[in-house]
Amino acid sequence: MTDNSTTSFSKLDDLNYTSWAIMMEAELIRKDLWTNVVEEIKIEVDVQKAKRKAEKMAQARAEMILRVEPGQLSHMTLKDPLEIWEKLRNVHRG
Repeated sequence: MTDNSTTSFSKLDDLNYTSWAIMMEAELIRKDLWTNVVEEIKIEVDVQKAKRKAEKMAQARAEMILRVEPGQLSHMTLKDPLEIWEKLRNVHRG
Protein backbone atom coordinates (compact mmCIF):
# COMPACT_ATOMS: atom_id res chain seq x y z
CA MET A 1 0.00 0.00 0.00
CA THR A 2 1.32 3.42 -0.91
CA ASP A 3 1.48 6.14 1.72
CA ASN A 4 0.52 9.46 0.13
CA SER A 5 1.41 11.61 3.13
CA THR A 6 4.53 13.74 2.90
CA THR A 7 7.51 13.86 5.21
CA SER A 8 8.89 17.27 6.06
CA PHE A 9 12.53 17.88 5.15
CA SER A 10 14.53 20.73 3.66
CA LYS A 11 14.39 21.31 -0.06
CA LEU A 12 17.59 20.70 -1.99
CA ASP A 13 19.91 23.69 -2.10
CA ASP A 14 23.63 24.12 -2.85
CA LEU A 15 24.71 22.80 0.57
CA ASN A 16 22.50 19.89 1.64
CA TYR A 17 22.64 17.29 -1.16
CA THR A 18 23.75 14.35 1.01
CA SER A 19 20.96 14.64 3.58
CA TRP A 20 18.42 15.61 0.90
CA ALA A 21 19.27 12.54 -1.23
CA ILE A 22 18.79 10.19 1.73
CA MET A 23 15.46 11.75 2.68
CA MET A 24 14.26 11.95 -0.93
CA GLU A 25 15.11 8.29 -1.51
CA ALA A 26 13.14 7.35 1.61
CA GLU A 27 10.18 9.46 0.46
CA LEU A 28 10.15 7.86 -2.98
CA ILE A 29 10.42 4.36 -1.49
CA ARG A 30 7.55 5.06 0.90
CA LYS A 31 5.39 6.22 -2.01
CA ASP A 32 6.35 3.17 -4.07
CA LEU A 33 8.10 5.34 -6.65
CA TRP A 34 11.71 4.17 -6.18
CA THR A 35 11.72 0.58 -7.46
CA ASN A 36 11.94 0.39 -11.25
CA VAL A 37 12.12 4.18 -11.47
CA VAL A 38 15.38 5.32 -9.90
CA GLU A 39 16.83 2.12 -8.41
CA GLU A 40 17.92 0.53 -11.69
CA ILE A 41 21.14 2.52 -12.01
CA LYS A 42 23.48 -0.50 -12.10
CA ILE A 43 21.29 -3.36 -13.39
CA GLU A 44 20.76 -3.60 -17.14
CA VAL A 45 19.86 0.06 -17.40
CA ASP A 46 18.55 0.01 -20.96
CA VAL A 47 16.34 -3.05 -20.41
CA GLN A 48 14.99 -1.82 -17.10
CA LYS A 49 14.35 1.70 -18.38
CA ALA A 50 12.10 0.27 -21.06
CA LYS A 51 10.03 -1.57 -18.43
CA ARG A 52 9.34 1.42 -16.21
CA LYS A 53 5.86 2.88 -16.26
CA ALA A 54 5.56 6.42 -17.58
CA GLU A 55 3.04 7.37 -14.88
CA LYS A 56 5.32 6.25 -12.03
CA MET A 57 8.25 8.05 -13.64
CA ALA A 58 6.24 11.27 -13.87
CA GLN A 59 5.14 10.91 -10.24
CA ALA A 60 8.72 10.38 -9.07
CA ARG A 61 9.92 13.38 -11.09
CA ALA A 62 7.16 15.54 -9.61
CA GLU A 63 8.08 14.50 -6.06
CA MET A 64 11.70 15.40 -6.73
CA ILE A 65 10.84 18.77 -8.30
CA LEU A 66 8.69 19.69 -5.31
CA ARG A 67 11.65 19.01 -3.03
CA VAL A 68 14.21 21.42 -4.45
CA GLU A 69 14.84 25.13 -4.01
CA PRO A 70 14.13 27.30 -7.07
CA GLY A 71 17.86 27.62 -7.75
CA GLN A 72 18.02 23.85 -8.35
CA LEU A 73 15.23 23.69 -10.94
CA SER A 74 17.69 24.05 -13.82
CA HIS A 75 18.85 20.50 -12.96
CA MET A 76 15.29 19.12 -13.13
CA THR A 77 14.50 19.67 -16.82
CA LEU A 78 14.97 16.05 -17.92
CA LYS A 79 11.86 13.85 -18.00
CA ASP A 80 13.52 10.69 -16.68
CA PRO A 81 13.89 10.66 -12.87
CA LEU A 82 16.89 8.34 -13.16
CA GLU A 83 18.68 10.90 -15.32
CA ILE A 84 17.70 13.71 -12.92
CA TRP A 85 18.99 11.68 -9.95
CA GLU A 86 22.31 11.11 -11.71
CA LYS A 87 22.59 14.76 -12.75
CA LEU A 88 21.97 15.96 -9.19
CA ARG A 89 24.53 13.50 -7.85
CA ASN A 90 27.13 14.70 -10.38
CA VAL A 91 26.42 18.38 -9.72
CA HIS A 92 26.46 18.17 -5.94
CA ARG A 93 29.14 15.56 -5.39
CA GLY A 94 31.46 16.77 -8.12
